[in-house]
This record gives sequence, structure tokens and C-alpha cells, in this order.
Amino acid sequence: MLYASDDTLYVALDPLFKDRWTLLAYDTSTGRERWRVALEPPSPGAGARVDFARAVGNRLLVGQAVNDLTITAYDTRNGKKLWRQVVPEGSGASLPPPLGVEVAEDGTHVYVGAEELHAVRISDGVVIWKFGYNRPYGDLMPARRHYGAPLVRNGVVYAAEGTETLVAVDARRGRLLWEADVSAGGAPNLVVPPVASSTVLCLPNTGGFGVVDLTSHRYVQTFDSGSVRLTAVDDTWFYGVGNGRVTQYEPQRKDQ
Repeated sequence: MLYASDDTLYVALDPLFKDRWTLLAYDTSTGRERWRVALEPPSPGAGARVDFARAVGNRLLVGQAVNDLTITAYDTRNGKKLWRQVVPEGSGASLPPPLGVEVAEDGTHVYVGAEELHAVRISDGVVIWKFGYNRPYGDLMPARRHYGAPLVRNGVVYAAEGTETLVAVDARRGRLLWEADVSAGGAPNLVVPPVASSTVLCLPNTGGFGVVDLTSHRYVQTFDSGSVRLTAVDDTWFYGVGNGRVTQYEPQRKDQ
């Protein structure tokens, strides 16, 4: 793991290759070590490697995935371990990508797409709500990862659900606000998070990526694209990267 935030560089390493992992923090201006702590394995007998890190305020969130996802919070000032929370991924779940895009945060909570959609309070690691128990997941097996990497925006958490649906969930209470059938573009990609402007949301899927109108809550367009990552620019343009190219897209709303 190599992760930078503000004036601190965080590194996870196993210097002796004996699965004795250490988490270190360095001052980026001087290169001096600020602190180091031993990394615990996410479960007995598992390696202690790190899949991602994310700094939020004075918390460094470290994610370790071995079947389930274990999130441990450290104090960014001294490396003190503050809390640890396990989010069930479901059996057979694929490991998350190493950049931390499978979690979203709004400064107060971190949201994780897994077997269910979870909201974890950053201050103390308490799970304040779960969403998705016993909902239909399309062609996915019941004990597998059901929710994709989420996006949180203006108090709403957006995530792909199973093979056919996008859900919009109240970030404070975990209640369903609305859902959209997105199966016209193929099964949603559960690893790459959606991106949104104020009017539309773009969701990677097996057909490329699809567009959902945030006013009508309907699937309105599919881009046959090789882009594997997307980003939004103002309320008009989206950019994607993949197959060695950067591509500009202009999604259409339902009334256009």
C-alpha cells in the first residue's frame, strides 16, 4: 500500500517477507518517519496485507479483504488503533481493487457495497444501517456480493444492486428512495463506482456504461464503450479512460 493525504505518506510493507506487516507514516516535506504500528491480520491465519487506505479527517481507514472486508481506523496523528469493523462480503466475493474505490465517504460515514450496503460511522466504527437484506438480486446467488462500489452525493448513496438494478438510498437512515431498472445495458459492474452530475448518473456495465436520469429515475441511454473508469465534469460532460484512450461523452436526459 502507498497512499498520500495532505502532508503525510502512508506505507504498508513486510520488510522481512515473513508476513509481519507494518503500517508507517512519513512527513512528505522531510521524509522523516512520524509513526509506525504493526498491522494485524483481518482474521486468524490470514495475511495482514492492505488492499486500500483512505484518510478522512484524523482517521486513516485501512481496508483488508479476505472473503470479508475488514476496515480498521487509525489516528493519523500517532497511529493509535481506534476501531475495527468487519463488513461481510459474501462467499466467493472478488477482492476489491487496490485504490479504495469500493468505498465512499461524506466526512461522517463510510459506505461499503458488499453482501449488503453498509454505512459505518467514521468516528467509532459503528454500523448505523444496512440495506438490502432479502431483496432480489437478479441472477446472483444469495450468498454472494450483491452491491457494487457506491457513490454518495448530496445525502444520497447510489449503488448497483445485483444484475439489474440501481438503488438510491437515504445516507442518513438507509431507506430506499427510488430504484431504476438498468438491465437494458447489461449487468452492472460491481467493482467500478458510478459517477454523477446534478442531472444524470453514469453506471459502468457489461455493455459499456449506462445513463440514468436523476429526475425521472429511468435508464435512458447506453454508451458502447471500452472505458473502465469515468469522471464527471460540470453538468454536461463525462470522461472515460480505457483501451489506451480518453473519451468525452455527452449523456442525454429523458426530455432531450
